[in-house]
Amino acid sequence: MREFDLIVVDIDLPDINKVLESLQSDKRTNKIPVIALSADAILGEIEKALQRGFKEYFTKSLEVELFLRKLEQIFKEN
Repeated sequence: MREFDLIVVDIDLPDINKVLESLQSDKRTNKIPVIALSADAILGEIEKALQRGFKEYFTKSLEVELFLRKLEQIFKEN
């Protein structure tokens, strides 16, 4: 099986909560950081996503420098 360093998901996917729960409960993926991407920049939604277990939350369109800094930080932590 191929291993991954990071999982990026669109927060607006149907059943995103089930997707995240599956990733968190599967021993093959539960140690891989999961970050959310969304067009929604509402602070309450960002906080909910982080509380559910997303490592980071990025809004579209990405600020590339910030995205790369956050990825570097995530990889250092893991």
